[in-house]
Amino acid sequence: MTFHFPAGPVFLLDSDDGGRYVLPLLPALLPALLPGDSATGRGRCWVLPPEPDSAEPAWMITADGPITVRYSGGIVVDAPGGTLTAHRARPHADVDGHEFTLDFPGAEPLADALAGFYWGTILPCVVERTRAKDYPDADGYVLSTLADTYAGTYPDVDHEFQIKGRLAAGSRVDLDVVRRMIEMQLILMREDPAQLWRDPCAVQPGGEREYHVRRNSLDGTANAVMFLVTGNVEVLESIWLYVARTKDLAWLRAHIEDIEGAASCIEDCIDPLGRLWSDVYYEDQVIKDGRETMAASLAARSFSLLGSLETMLGRSDRYSALAERLAATIAQPLPTGYWDPAAGRFVGWVDRSGVVHDHIHLLANVLPVLFGQAGVVQAESVAALVDREREEFQRFPTFLAARIAEYTDSEIGDGGPYDLCAAGRYWCWDAAYWSWRRDGRMLLDQLGAVARQSAADGYVMGERYDRTFRLDLGPAPQVVRVAAGGEVTVPR
Repeated sequence: MTFHFPAGPVFLLDSDDGGRYVLPLLPALLPALLPGDSATGRGRCWVLPPEPDSAEPAWMITADGPITVRYSGGIVVDAPGGTLTAHRARPHADVDGHEFTLDFPGAEPLADALAGFYWGTILPCVVERTRAKDYPDADGYVLSTLADTYAGTYPDVDHEFQIKGRLAAGSRVDLDVVRRMIEMQLILMREDPAQLWRDPCAVQPGGEREYHVRRNSLDGTANAVMFLVTGNVEVLESIWLYVARTKDLAWLRAHIEDIEGAASCIEDCIDPLGRLWSDVYYEDQVIKDGRETMAASLAARSFSLLGSLETMLGRSDRYSALAERLAATIAQPLPTGYWDPAAGRFVGWVDRSGVVHDHIHLLANVLPVLFGQAGVVQAESVAALVDREREEFQRFPTFLAARIAEYTDSEIGDGGPYDLCAAGRYWCWDAAYWSWRRDGRMLLDQLGAVARQSAADGYVMGERYDRTFRLDLGPAPQVVRVAAGGEVTVPR
């Protein structure tokens, strides 16, 4: 059976002993099929129209045997006994063909955004068997964005949110990609040449592993490590989420010693007073040479999650006590802890000279409340703060801080302020806070704003936002069945 399609993005599935894979073949974005080239997988293949808002359908081809894709003026798919199923231009379905529906008033733009991001960013970023197939660290190699020219994969920071998106999708292919992303990080940490169990900032196509990245401030007076413990903290949460989704305790048991190694890197950065000296956590180009509230709060939560995994395996849990120790220090007032009693809020960070840096940081305040690390009075004070600064906090790039213009040249990295907001990372946790406050209207407004912007951007999620950027926060498929041996030209 041979099918002919106009040129457009192709997603070919495959599997082997390493699990299930997706091969994105995207002419405009990644190395694609040239005339005479072919790619072979099995089970399923998707062919999409070039534009996400096209009136033409996407097509899912399923077959019992091998599926071969080649380019000959258009997309040619050879599939024995293939079945065609029509979907929207960006299917409201995962790559395994399981459809989704959002059923509430005004949900259609949100469903379109979910489908658009999934097919426009989440799947195309998986390059294990395409661009990265000959890289030294191919398994788990996922790009951060298609909107810029970053060829590396970034375990520190970026893997966390790629993993969360795939776990939310939940297909068998997505879960296998998540597993390989986690296993890549465990291998990288185990093979740290300094034996410190560091998760690299980046892994480059040639195999270079960037375990130690420092950046200078814009005025040259300060310097900090980019993401000293970020990946280690994140991977513990990623593992908890993966096990919660898959219930794969055999996998957890096989990797628990490496997971404890990942935790040891965080533990080594905690001082006798229970303070985590993390340097920079999420914010590339913000020079945090010291201890920051956000990092301590997230680390305490990850230790708590690891403790629950240890208990699940019947092992001794010493991580819950570490979590409690960090949490207790977070709630203490300065100079020991992170709370400023006079201002009634948690500070952003304290540098190694003991200087307090505070621009009313969003996550430094909402995370200790969200995770139950703040006292009752502190939580009430933070809620009042967030309400007072709502207008600033709810505009890009001020998911970061309410006084973003007050960052000085000693606090901004020498690459400039282009990545101050780390927008998606902050919005994820801000949304969790508003969910905790049971404010559905705020969540719907946020989702609507992202859906509108993403539609304008063609659902390709960029990594960076300029500090001057502002986001407006205003108000059954067709199936074709063909007998084996036939040939079908699918119109648009």
